[in-house]
Amino acid sequence: MENKYLKIGIVAIMLVVVLIVGYGIYINVVSNQHVEKMTQAQYASVTGAKVGYYEIHPSLTHKSITVRAEWMEDIQAQIDGMVTKVFIQAGNHVQAGTVIAEVENVDLPAQIAQAEGVISQAKAKRVGAEQDVERYRILAEQGAASQKQYEDAKMSMAVAQGELDAAIAQRQQLLVKQGKNVIIAPRTGDILNLYCHQGYYIRTGESICLIGDFSKMIFQTSLDDEIAKNLWKIKNFYIPLNKTILKNRAYNVNDSQRKGYESRVPVELVEAIPAFSEPADVRTLTWHIVGQDGSIEPTSYGDVDIIAQNGTQILGVPLSALIYNDIYHPEDAEVFVVDGNNKLAVRKVSLGQRDDTYVETLSGLSEGETVIISGKQGLTTGDQVRIIHNEEKVLNHGK
Repeated sequence: MENKYLKIGIVAIMLVVVLIVGYGIYINVVSNQHVEKMTQAQYASVTGAKVGYYEIHPSLTHKSITVRAEWMEDIQAQIDGMVTKVFIQAGNHVQAGTVIAEVENVDLPAQIAQAEGVISQAKAKRVGAEQDVERYRILAEQGAASQKQYEDAKMSMAVAQGELDAAIAQRQQLLVKQGKNVIIAPRTGDILNLYCHQGYYIRTGESICLIGDFSKMIFQTSLDDEIAKNLWKIKNFYIPLNKTILKNRAYNVNDSQRKGYESRVPVELVEAIPAFSEPADVRTLTWHIVGQDGSIEPTSYGDVDIIAQNGTQILGVPLSALIYNDIYHPEDAEVFVVDGNNKLAVRKVSLGQRDDTYVETLSGLSEGETVIISGKQGLTTGDQVRIIHNEEKVLNHGK
């Protein structure tokens, strides 16, 4: 009986020991967790993103661009007169040689008839002078007239010939002028503006209409050398058509003759001045508007976005990771990099292409590293942080 109670006592003692040890372990674990939580509470919570391959659509915004057509020309009247017929309207697309209008000068027929009369008189005078020369030649050979009289007769004939030539030239000018009553289009293009109408009296040199070719238009931008080089690698871009561009119409282009406005207009880079083979801090890029449908006109536009047509894969980071220390050299920046112990280090990076979301890192970072994109305020090198990873669309190995 005593052995039975002894065994029960031993078991009870062992249970107490196990409970005490277990409770100690529990208290230790809970304490460690509490300490860890307290320690983590002292770390800054920041949002991080991976250095990886992203697809970007490089873009730039210009406060103002001035678009000009390859050619625009005022068609002017060549004679004074009444516009008797107008064969076109503003917005018409015309071919070279198309008759634009006819102008009638009622004075020209009378002036031509008067010129014909002057020519007849000059011819008669020329014939009489020629006869005088022949007569004085014969008399001079017979000694009945002096050599001076003969020379004077030849001089008179030369004067008469000059007057005849002048009269003929005057008539020719009038005939040419009369032929300019028909106004034709010098080149194929669009009638952008019409300045006169039937019954309007027009003066020589006054504009009848403005014609131009909207299918070939260009504009220029001046950019930092590094930005210009990055854009030149892409070349093909587009301009989104916003309501301001479509609403502010400067010319009367007939939209019914167009294919209809698209949501964007393609543009391409065609020239860099100076060329990239020459050193320069700033370059002027010439852009050609491709396949123009009349939605963009030769005028000035404000706040124009120019966006790459196709995406480009780059090794980079979100723009929000950048820290700029020198506003005059935005191509160089710094980022906070997180090491394996969640400690921060500041790293200088060189930048390349970018869009509104991501930027290419040419040096300073490797794929897979973590950078801070938010919560950077007040952080310094060596700080330990708690990372909240951002859901970024990183491509696999840039493919």
